[in-house]
Amino acid sequence: MGLVKRIKYTISAIKLIPYKILYGNRLNTGKQINLGSKTKIVVTKCGKIEIANDFESKRFCYLSVQSGCMIIGQHCFMNQNVSVTCLKQIEIGVNCIIANNVVMVDHDHDTVNGGFVSAPIKIGDNVWIGANSVILKGVTIGNNAIIAAGSIVTKDVPANAIVGGCPAKVIRYKEG
Repeated sequence: MGLVKRIKYTISAIKLIPYKILYGNRLNTGKQINLGSKTKIVVTKCGKIEIANDFESKRFCYLSVQSGCMIIGQHCFMNQNVSVTCLKQIEIGVNCIIANNVVMVDHDHDTVNGGFVSAPIKIGDNVWIGANSVILKGVTIGNNAIIAAGSIVTKDVPANAIVGGCPAKVIRYKEG
């Protein structure tokens, strides 16, 4: 590993210390975590976040778990200004790339009865989510899928699918 990467990981390890003290075993991280500047992690109530090895976020990312569980797999990258808010469960597989300004929310506000309605989000392995996309509650994205920039994903995405639009629909499937 090069000197620059070692310095980045050391700085990120130092950034994680206050979070580890504040959240204790509700925040579990692997090795080689690189948090961008102004990245914020919030764990409230009985929430829990697990971040596997080799995770990188750029500036202004926001990871928030209230009463649920967020799991981020190995070798994941979040570009700047990604917001992931979890009440129930959000699971991101390995080798995922999440472009800038992506929003993931596993709940809606119940405007009639008050409170929230939540359903898990599951993102498979090797998924690429394009810039300015929104992933809504109850969605499962299959392995090797691509979400086009600006998409709003309201329904499940099959493995190897390329989807786009508002709401997102299958454009085609990846070959091979």
